[in-house]
Amino acid sequence: MFRRLLIRSIACVSGSLLVLPEAWAGSTRVEFNRDIRPILSDKCFACHGFDAKTRKAKLRLDTAEGAYALRDGAQAIKPGVLDRSEVWHRITSTDPEVVMPPPKRDKNLSEAEKDLLRRWIEQGAEYQPHWAFTLPKKIKPDAVAGEKNPIDHYILSRLNKEGMALSPEVDRPTLIRRVTLDLTGRDHHPHGFTMWMAGGGMKPGLTYGATDEFGYHAVENKVHVHDLHATILHQLGIDHKRLTFRSQGRDFRLTDVHGRVVKDLLA
Repeated sequence: MFRRLLIRSIACVSGSLLVLPEAWAGSTRVEFNRDIRPILSDKCFACHGFDAKTRKAKLRLDTAEGAYALRDGAQAIKPGVLDRSEVWHRITSTDPEVVMPPPKRDKNLSEAEKDLLRRWIEQGAEYQPHWAFTLPKKIKPDAVAGEKNPIDHYILSRLNKEGMALSPEVDRPTLIRRVTLDLTGRDHHPHGFTMWMAGGGMKPGLTYGATDEFGYHAVENKVHVHDLHATILHQLGIDHKRLTFRSQGRDFRLTDVHGRVVKDLLA
Protein backbone atom coordinates (compact mmCIF):
# COMPACT_ATOMS: atom_id res chain seq x y z
CA MET A 1 0.00 0.00 0.00
CA PHE A 2 2.84 2.38 0.81
CA ARG A 3 4.20 3.95 -2.36
CA ARG A 4 7.94 4.38 -2.51
CA LEU A 5 7.75 8.09 -3.13
CA LEU A 6 9.68 10.97 -1.69
CA ILE A 7 8.33 14.41 -2.42
CA ARG A 8 11.08 16.21 -4.29
CA SER A 9 9.19 18.55 -6.58
CA ILE A 10 5.64 19.81 -6.18
CA ALA A 11 3.85 21.87 -8.78
CA CYS A 12 0.35 23.28 -8.61
CA VAL A 13 -1.57 22.12 -11.66
CA SER A 14 -5.21 23.15 -11.78
CA GLY A 15 -5.42 22.96 -8.04
CA SER A 16 -3.76 19.54 -7.84
CA LEU A 17 -0.40 18.45 -6.49
CA LEU A 18 2.05 16.76 -8.79
CA VAL A 19 4.30 14.40 -6.83
CA LEU A 20 7.39 13.04 -8.54
CA PRO A 21 9.30 9.90 -7.53
CA GLU A 22 12.62 10.61 -5.89
CA ALA A 23 14.71 9.29 -8.77
CA TRP A 24 13.10 11.82 -11.14
CA ALA A 25 14.74 14.60 -9.21
CA GLY A 26 18.11 13.42 -10.50
CA SER A 27 19.91 12.99 -7.19
CA THR A 28 19.99 9.21 -6.62
CA ARG A 29 20.93 6.05 -8.42
CA VAL A 30 18.20 4.68 -10.65
CA GLU A 31 16.91 1.23 -9.69
CA PHE A 32 15.31 -1.15 -12.14
CA ASN A 33 12.51 -2.43 -9.90
CA ARG A 34 11.63 0.95 -8.46
CA ASP A 35 12.08 3.24 -11.45
CA ILE A 36 12.46 1.34 -14.74
CA ARG A 37 10.30 -1.76 -14.52
CA PRO A 38 7.05 0.28 -14.15
CA ILE A 39 7.92 2.25 -17.31
CA LEU A 40 8.81 -0.78 -19.40
CA SER A 41 5.81 -2.73 -18.10
CA ASP A 42 3.43 0.05 -19.13
CA LYS A 43 5.04 1.15 -22.38
CA CYS A 44 7.14 -1.73 -23.76
CA PHE A 45 6.37 -5.20 -22.44
CA ALA A 46 3.20 -5.61 -24.52
CA CYS A 47 5.39 -5.94 -27.62
CA HIS A 48 8.77 -6.78 -26.09
CA GLY A 49 7.95 -8.83 -23.03
CA PHE A 50 7.58 -12.44 -21.93
CA ASP A 51 4.60 -13.29 -24.18
CA ALA A 52 6.05 -14.86 -27.33
CA LYS A 53 2.69 -14.59 -29.14
CA THR A 54 2.69 -10.77 -29.01
CA ARG A 55 6.45 -10.19 -29.13
CA LYS A 56 7.73 -7.97 -31.95
CA ALA A 57 11.12 -8.28 -33.69
CA LYS A 58 11.98 -11.19 -31.35
CA LEU A 59 13.14 -8.58 -28.85
CA ARG A 60 12.70 -8.98 -25.10
CA LEU A 61 13.20 -6.05 -22.76
CA ASP A 62 11.99 -7.83 -19.64
CA THR A 63 15.27 -9.73 -19.26
CA ALA A 64 18.87 -8.58 -19.28
CA GLU A 65 19.80 -11.34 -21.74
CA GLY A 66 17.21 -10.17 -24.21
CA ALA A 67 18.04 -6.49 -23.85
CA TYR A 68 21.83 -6.94 -24.05
CA ALA A 69 21.79 -9.45 -26.93
CA LEU A 70 23.59 -8.49 -30.13
CA ARG A 71 21.28 -8.38 -33.17
CA ASP A 72 22.55 -7.42 -36.60
CA GLY A 73 25.50 -5.68 -35.02
CA ALA A 74 23.39 -3.63 -32.58
CA GLN A 75 22.18 -3.94 -29.00
CA ALA A 76 18.84 -2.78 -27.71
CA ILE A 77 20.62 -1.72 -24.53
CA LYS A 78 24.39 -1.49 -24.14
CA PRO A 79 25.11 -0.96 -20.45
CA GLY A 80 26.92 2.30 -19.82
CA VAL A 81 26.99 3.35 -23.49
CA LEU A 82 24.02 5.52 -24.39
CA ASP A 83 24.81 6.26 -28.05
CA ARG A 84 25.18 2.54 -28.81
CA SER A 85 21.86 1.61 -27.22
CA GLU A 86 19.19 1.25 -29.89
CA VAL A 87 16.43 1.75 -27.32
CA TRP A 88 17.68 5.28 -26.61
CA HIS A 89 17.74 6.20 -30.31
CA ARG A 90 14.23 4.83 -30.77
CA ILE A 91 12.59 6.57 -27.82
CA THR A 92 14.15 9.95 -28.74
CA SER A 93 13.54 9.75 -32.48
CA THR A 94 11.20 12.29 -34.12
CA ASP A 95 10.49 9.97 -37.06
CA PRO A 96 7.01 8.43 -36.55
CA GLU A 97 8.19 5.33 -38.44
CA VAL A 98 11.10 4.83 -36.07
CA VAL A 99 10.09 6.17 -32.66
CA MET A 100 9.12 3.77 -29.91
CA PRO A 101 6.58 3.18 -28.56
CA PRO A 102 4.72 3.56 -31.88
CA PRO A 103 2.45 6.65 -31.90
CA LYS A 104 -0.57 4.50 -32.78
CA ARG A 105 -0.32 2.76 -29.39
CA ASP A 106 -0.84 6.06 -27.56
CA LYS A 107 1.82 5.12 -25.01
CA ASN A 108 4.22 8.02 -25.44
CA LEU A 109 7.04 8.38 -22.95
CA SER A 110 7.19 11.56 -20.92
CA GLU A 111 10.40 13.58 -20.74
CA ALA A 112 10.84 12.48 -17.13
CA GLU A 113 10.55 8.81 -18.14
CA LYS A 114 13.08 9.28 -20.95
CA ASP A 115 15.46 10.91 -18.52
CA LEU A 116 15.12 7.96 -16.13
CA LEU A 117 15.89 5.52 -18.93
CA ARG A 118 18.87 7.63 -20.01
CA ARG A 119 20.34 7.71 -16.52
CA TRP A 120 19.68 4.01 -16.01
CA ILE A 121 21.57 3.09 -19.19
CA GLU A 122 24.45 5.43 -18.35
CA GLN A 123 24.66 3.92 -14.87
CA GLY A 124 25.03 0.40 -16.30
CA ALA A 125 21.44 -0.67 -17.06
CA GLU A 126 21.43 -3.19 -14.22
CA TYR A 127 18.42 -5.50 -14.17
CA GLN A 128 16.96 -6.85 -10.93
CA PRO A 129 14.79 -9.92 -10.26
CA HIS A 130 11.17 -9.11 -9.52
CA TRP A 131 10.97 -7.73 -5.99
CA ALA A 132 8.49 -10.46 -5.00
CA PHE A 133 11.23 -13.06 -5.52
CA THR A 134 14.06 -11.09 -3.90
CA LEU A 135 15.11 -11.91 -0.36
CA PRO A 136 14.53 -8.84 1.83
CA LYS A 137 17.65 -7.31 3.32
CA LYS A 138 17.68 -5.84 6.79
CA ILE A 139 18.90 -2.26 6.73
CA LYS A 140 19.77 -0.29 9.85
CA PRO A 141 20.10 3.44 9.18
CA ASP A 142 22.17 5.64 11.45
CA ALA A 143 20.48 6.74 14.65
CA VAL A 144 18.49 9.94 14.23
CA ALA A 145 16.96 12.40 16.64
CA GLY A 146 13.21 12.70 16.97
CA GLU A 147 12.23 9.12 16.24
CA LYS A 148 9.23 7.83 18.17
CA ASN A 149 8.86 4.37 16.64
CA PRO A 150 10.85 2.00 14.39
CA ILE A 151 9.25 3.37 11.20
CA ASP A 152 10.37 6.89 12.09
CA HIS A 153 13.92 5.57 12.30
CA TYR A 154 13.97 4.77 8.57
CA ILE A 155 11.92 7.73 7.40
CA LEU A 156 13.87 10.34 9.35
CA SER A 157 17.17 8.85 8.24
CA ARG A 158 16.22 9.28 4.60
CA LEU A 159 14.69 12.73 5.11
CA ASN A 160 17.85 13.94 6.83
CA LYS A 161 19.91 12.58 3.95
CA GLU A 162 17.78 14.53 1.49
CA GLY A 163 17.80 17.69 3.59
CA MET A 164 14.10 17.47 4.35
CA ALA A 165 11.98 17.40 7.50
CA LEU A 166 8.70 15.93 8.68
CA SER A 167 5.54 17.99 8.42
CA PRO A 168 4.12 19.22 11.75
CA GLU A 169 2.16 16.61 13.68
CA VAL A 170 -1.60 16.92 13.20
CA ASP A 171 -4.47 16.26 15.58
CA ARG A 172 -6.29 12.91 15.69
CA PRO A 173 -9.40 13.96 13.67
CA THR A 174 -7.21 15.24 10.83
CA LEU A 175 -5.10 12.10 10.91
CA ILE A 176 -8.06 9.72 10.78
CA ARG A 177 -9.58 11.78 7.97
CA ARG A 178 -6.38 11.44 5.94
CA VAL A 179 -6.35 7.68 6.49
CA THR A 180 -10.02 7.41 5.53
CA LEU A 181 -9.58 9.43 2.35
CA ASP A 182 -6.49 7.42 1.37
CA LEU A 183 -8.23 4.08 1.88
CA THR A 184 -11.65 4.87 0.42
CA GLY A 185 -10.83 7.68 -1.97
CA ARG A 186 -13.49 10.01 -0.57
CA ASP A 187 -15.19 11.06 2.63
CA HIS A 188 -17.85 8.39 2.96
CA HIS A 189 -19.79 6.70 5.72
CA PRO A 190 -22.11 3.79 4.87
CA HIS A 191 -24.71 4.98 7.38
CA GLY A 192 -24.36 8.75 7.32
CA PHE A 193 -23.84 11.87 5.26
CA THR A 194 -22.63 15.45 5.50
CA MET A 195 -23.96 18.06 3.13
CA TRP A 196 -24.32 21.77 2.49
CA MET A 197 -27.71 23.42 2.10
CA ALA A 198 -28.02 27.03 0.99
CA GLY A 199 -30.81 29.39 -0.07
CA GLY A 200 -34.41 28.33 -0.40
CA GLY A 201 -35.41 29.48 3.06
CA MET A 202 -32.59 27.76 4.97
CA LYS A 203 -30.96 29.41 7.99
CA PRO A 204 -27.64 30.96 7.00
CA GLY A 205 -24.44 30.18 8.90
CA LEU A 206 -25.93 27.21 10.76
CA THR A 207 -24.11 23.99 11.57
CA TYR A 208 -26.64 21.37 12.58
CA GLY A 209 -25.61 18.20 14.34
CA ALA A 210 -22.24 17.03 15.60
CA THR A 211 -19.97 14.03 15.20
CA ASP A 212 -17.48 12.21 17.36
CA GLU A 213 -13.89 13.40 17.50
CA PHE A 214 -13.04 11.45 14.35
CA GLY A 215 -15.77 13.14 12.34
CA TYR A 216 -17.28 9.74 11.58
CA HIS A 217 -20.34 8.91 13.72
CA ALA A 218 -23.16 11.40 14.34
CA VAL A 219 -23.69 11.97 18.06
CA GLU A 220 -26.03 14.98 18.16
CA ASN A 221 -29.17 16.05 16.23
CA LYS A 222 -29.11 13.05 13.92
CA VAL A 223 -30.98 13.57 10.66
CA HIS A 224 -32.32 10.52 8.85
CA VAL A 225 -32.36 10.53 5.07
CA HIS A 226 -36.17 10.51 5.25
CA ASP A 227 -35.97 13.69 7.35
CA LEU A 228 -33.75 15.26 4.72
CA HIS A 229 -36.23 14.36 1.97
CA ALA A 230 -39.13 15.70 4.03
CA THR A 231 -37.32 18.99 4.62
CA ILE A 232 -36.40 19.45 0.94
CA LEU A 233 -39.96 18.65 -0.16
CA HIS A 234 -41.31 21.13 2.39
CA GLN A 235 -39.08 23.86 0.95
CA LEU A 236 -40.44 23.00 -2.49
CA GLY A 237 -43.97 23.48 -1.21
CA ILE A 238 -44.84 19.79 -1.16
CA ASP A 239 -46.43 18.02 1.80
CA HIS A 240 -44.29 14.91 2.13
CA LYS A 241 -47.08 13.10 4.00
CA ARG A 242 -49.37 13.39 0.99
CA LEU A 243 -46.73 12.58 -1.62
CA THR A 244 -47.18 8.87 -2.18
CA PHE A 245 -46.59 6.25 -4.82
CA ARG A 246 -48.43 2.98 -5.25
CA SER A 247 -46.54 -0.30 -5.21
CA GLN A 248 -47.84 -3.85 -4.79
CA GLY A 249 -51.29 -2.62 -3.81
CA ARG A 250 -50.08 -0.18 -1.14
CA ASP A 251 -49.44 3.56 -0.96
CA PHE A 252 -45.89 4.40 0.09
CA ARG A 253 -44.33 7.70 1.12
CA LEU A 254 -40.96 8.77 -0.18
CA THR A 255 -40.21 9.76 3.41
CA ASP A 256 -41.67 6.56 4.91
CA VAL A 257 -43.76 6.81 8.07
CA HIS A 258 -40.99 8.30 10.21
CA GLY A 259 -39.86 11.19 8.01
CA ARG A 260 -40.15 14.65 9.56
CA VAL A 261 -39.37 18.21 8.53
CA VAL A 262 -36.27 19.47 10.41
CA LYS A 263 -37.68 22.84 11.37
CA ASP A 264 -34.46 23.93 13.08
CA LEU A 265 -32.95 24.29 9.61
CA LEU A 266 -35.63 26.64 8.31
CA ALA A 267 -35.25 30.40 8.31
